[in-house]
Amino acid sequence: MRAVLLAMALVGALLLAGAGIVAGLRARGTPQLRAVSVAVDAPGWRAEELERYVTRPIETALGGVGASARSVTMMGRAEVVVTARASDDVTVLRQEVLARLGVVQLPAGIAPTLAPDVDPEVAPLRLVIASQVLAPTELRALVDWDLQRTLRAIPGVADVATCGGAVERVEVRVDPARLAASGSSIDDVVQALAPVLPRALAPRSLHDLAELSALPVGRVSLRDLATVSLGSEPPRCLASLAGEPVVLGVVLPRRGVDGRALESAVCARLATWGGPPRATLRVLEEAPGVRLTIALPAGGGALTG
Repeated sequence: MRAVLLAMALVGALLLAGAGIVAGLRARGTPQLRAVSVAVDAPGWRAEELERYVTRPIETALGGVGASARSVTMMGRAEVVVTARASDDVTVLRQEVLARLGVVQLPAGIAPTLAPDVDPEVAPLRLVIASQVLAPTELRALVDWDLQRTLRAIPGVADVATCGGAVERVEVRVDPARLAASGSSIDDVVQALAPVLPRALAPRSLHDLAELSALPVGRVSLRDLATVSLGSEPPRCLASLAGEPVVLGVVLPRRGVDGRALESAVCARLATWGGPPRATLRVLEEAPGVRLTIALPAGGGALTG
């Protein structure tokens, strides 16, 4: 269960702790965690650095708020979860956490965010997306850039968390010798890339990479200094169903929503979703012999507080 909780924390779903991620879709009455979760994404930061300069300052700033605070820190991501007291109004608690975050001193470029205001009394809806044809990066991109946006547009959906597959990324590997010969610096490369970084987050093509490689960096192009290629991020969590790798989607209900009505709305939207025929999607239901497994990769380097 500990690995499950860590895995869901990585996809912004620690508020579901205690719900049992391998439980049936329509399980009701399971004890839930009333909490406010603060997430920080910091690509490239080591877990130890992130713990020292980000996680600990946030925990200090949130001291005395709620009943307790605990954290999970790993390479590139940190999460601090503030558990509410029995007498706390979670909406008021979120406002207090936001106020404290506004005054905490963090490194430049680090921006903590609150996890969606999920209703702990309503069971989430779990979806499994699988394909024997699409590559792991293609399947995950399909979920993150198409299905996820479709589901988030439904009234009452707080967020859609995902796990599994592979998250595509653009990798720019700078050659130190060529960089020095050009008279440019690594800061020049970073400044050249900065305007296109938001676009680089979207699924890419070979044409996109050629365009990116042509970016001017001083007197030369990026291709003269670096190799630009498509890669994938180290997996934060893995999902499999009956031994086969899949992408798991968890539809998180907004506070105060009618769970049955939301489930009907999601299923109706899924019936009209225009996903590619090479991918299959179904609602995960409890069934004999079917087990959904979620785990962190070995050596994830997580620090738990």
